[in-house]
Formats: sequence, C-alpha cells, structure tokens
Amino acid sequence: MRAAIAWGDLPGGCERCQDLHMPPGTPCPGAEPAIDLGMSERHFQLLVLERARELGWLAYHTHDSRRSAAGFPDLTLVHLETGKLMFVELKTERENPTPPQRQWLEALQRGGHFAECWKPSDWPRAHALLAAGLEAQNAPRRT
Repeated sequence: MRAAIAWGDLPGGCERCQDLHMPPGTPCPGAEPAIDLGMSERHFQLLVLERARELGWLAYHTHDSRRSAAGFPDLTLVHLETGKLMFVELKTERENPTPPQRQWLEALQRGGHFAECWKPSDWPRAHALLAAGLEAQNAPRRT
C-alpha cells in the first residue's frame, strides 16, 4: 500500500492550490497578482474593497468626507463571521497620513482596535489579513 503524500512534500507541490506547478518553482496561479505600486489611491481602494467583500467583509467608505471630522480612516471593515473590526487609511506610495489621520489611527489602536495605513506596497500583508478574517490581529501595526 502506498503512503499518502502531502502536496507540500512533492517538488513544486503547492499547499495553497494543491497543484503541481510546471516547471517546479513556477509561482502559484492562485497567488495574488503583483500590483502597480504607482496606482492611485482610488484604484487601490477599489482593489481593497473588492477583495474584502469577496473574503467576507462588510465595508463602509464615506464618499464625500468634506462635512465629516478630519482624519477619520477611509475604510471601516467588519468581518461577517468573526465580527472583527478594522479601520484602514489608504495612501499612495508617495503619501503619508496627515496629522489628523495619524491621531485617529493612534486613538483607535489605543482603544484596542485594528487601525493601520495601507499603501500598495503593503498589499501582500493587507491581503493576508483580509484572507485570514483578521486572525492575525495582533500583528505589528503601522500608522
């Protein structure tokens, strides 16, 4: 009788998609595609919102924040199954949070909430957090 072999034990075996990549070492077709680090904040927001909804998150974004308190994060996300709550400020690679935005993120973090600023270069980590339903909530935070 043959012993069962786990996919990860095979050369090129992928735990993620349970497939053999030909040739071995070829990136997993199920992996997140590389994104354009020069994308606009709006395009990055659309990517984050699309993926968050696909992964079981309810998402809120204030479309016109001119009459809202300065600095409140761009996205409020709640996971449908875990009830986890996430506040996310989105920026392009060249931008940084304003002082009011940093103040909001820091205050939310002090209250025990997940609050971060994400840039396109943060996409691998951001996607992993979304995919995990925020299981990695205690990961190091960036403001």
